[in-house]
Amino acid sequence: MTVEIRLLRLAEYAVGHLQALPWGAVVARTRTDGLEAVGALMVERLAPHMAADGSVAAPFASLLVSAAR
Repeated sequence: MTVEIRLLRLAEYAVGHLQALPWGAVVARTRTDGLEAVGALMVERLAPHMAADGSVAAPFASLLVSAAR
């Protein structure tokens, strides 16, 4: 199944998302501008999916597998 998910304004979302991840703290301790640098890279990489308002519509794919015995 593939659905489209909409993220908030990416420039704001990226840094907030990174701050919530365990490795975001490591990035923040390693470089003073670490979170902003990684956030900028996220914005750059997701630019093809960015809407005019700065939000991102990205595809999300998931497989559902079930079994019966």
